[in-house]
Amino acid sequence: MAFMLFFGYAAEIIGLSAIVGAFLAGIILNRSRHYEALEEKTYGLELIFMPIFFISLGMLVDVNALGVFFVPILVITAIAMVTKIIGCGAAALGAKLSFNESLIVGVGMMPRAEVALIIAAIGLSKGMLSAAEYSVISAMALLTAFIAPPLLVRLLEKSGKDKIS
Repeated sequence: MAFMLFFGYAAEIIGLSAIVGAFLAGIILNRSRHYEALEEKTYGLELIFMPIFFISLGMLVDVNALGVFFVPILVITAIAMVTKIIGCGAAALGAKLSFNESLIVGVGMMPRAEVALIIAAIGLSKGMLSAAEYSVISAMALLTAFIAPPLLVRLLEKSGKDKIS
């Protein structure tokens, strides 16, 4: 744990986010001979820390901004969805998947929740985003996370598949 905290702190000192340092520490620990013992001792910690982390991100949302920026939220969400479907769908087409399979891949990759929230929170903490901008990004992330699963189920049912093989 101290190793991860040190890497997080070191990353902050050199101008990166603590999560970058902590992630690097995880990569290093993955190659360690102590990996299995460490994994056993820390198993389940994410069940405690992840909800706390995401609660703290939710507390940063300016609820008033959600009403004021309702239309921009919808526009940004639509753009985020379309660009993810096109980008990932095009890559899937390039990998010789059918159009329908490529559409399924694009919709499956559509949610932007965790990474978008983390990057937006970093931007907010560094003064690069306002509370309103953070709130708009958070709303987009949440909307894409809620919209994608039913769309994906519908596309899979329409294609005759119950899962992606």
